[in-house]
Amino acid sequence: MALTKVIGDGIGAVTSIKTPLIEFTDGDDALAIADSGYVTQSGLPFIFVNGNDVNTRTLSNNHVFFNTAEASQAAASVTGSSTVTGAGNNGIAYTSGNGRFTVPVAGKYFVSGRFRYAETGDEAVSVTINTNANQDVAYLILQCTEATTLIITACVNLAANDYIRFVHGSGADRGFYMANGHCGASIFLIG
Repeated sequence: MALTKVIGDGIGAVTSIKTPLIEFTDGDDALAIADSGYVTQSGLPFIFVNGNDVNTRTLSNNHVFFNTAEASQAAASVTGSSTVTGAGNNGIAYTSGNGRFTVPVAGKYFVSGRFRYAETGDEAVSVTINTNANQDVAYLILQCTEATTLIITACVNLAANDYIRFVHGSGADRGFYMANGHCGASIFLIG
């Protein structure tokens, strides 16, 4: 859709766009600006995954969550809807054989993981978010005396084809309950 009116301030800056809609060639909205100023944009890369195993899995130190090449892990579920309670993806690739989530385009991504520690001992439990193998971008450690859900989040600046992994880093074996609702991750482009 063409712009109906653009006003400059003398140096070329746009101060007004009268048609707050950009469409894909098939007619679907690509970007819309509401009268309130809120922007909605379709087609942004995202992935929401859930645990896919009703068992408690023991992870060794430095094991990667959702990595089926490690005997302790089950694959994440990426099937379903894109609602908060479901799973789904658009453009971010999950590889079960190494637990990697690879982004398609450069940008700032919001990354979040939730992992249910399933033991009752008095233990330090740690999860990290790292990029491209070993560059930690967020680190969470909690002293747990009962079953506890660990939630880790970060905003990460990534290049196209960079990847995210969620890594257990407690220094020793720890049990995690890997069921839907107890274990999962979300990654989406924010800018």
